[in-house]
Amino acid sequence: MKKYSLIFILLLFSCNRNVVYSEFNKDFENNRWYNNDVKTFHFSIENEANYTIRLHLGHIFGFPITDFPVLVGINNEEKDIYMDIVNVKIIDKNGKHLGDCLGDICDVYAVILTQKLEKGNYTIKIGNSLQSSDSQHQYLPYILGVGIDVNKED
Repeated sequence: MKKYSLIFILLLFSCNRNVVYSEFNKDFENNRWYNNDVKTFHFSIENEANYTIRLHLGHIFGFPITDFPVLVGINNEEKDIYMDIVNVKIIDKNGKHLGDCLGDICDVYAVILTQKLEKGNYTIKIGNSLQSSDSQHQYLPYILGVGIDVNKED
């Protein structure tokens, strides 16, 4: 039994060796992500290399739309690296949920950027870009949290 426990622990740690940064922000009043609520993340890169930056969205199962736009800005101390809208897909064209769900809690990941990053400090700002003509619904419902994962590529 001890042998299997040791193998499991080694596998657990070896799977995360390329993670440079991972943060998940759960600060959403009534599970709503309002259009004016921009989430900010800060991380450091110690070694110049290729990295993948992913958006992590946690939501309650039954999300009322199939996809939505998120405005993402990335900069380091010297310049803007990236500014674009990332379309986060929740449900595919066949109606299949694209996230990992456990009960009614789901996690969806979307790649924001894969590129070489220089050593330094970085800031990522993420905002809900879903536009609604209904002034009472200027938010995304069912949101549990949003986060960023930064992984060094092999």
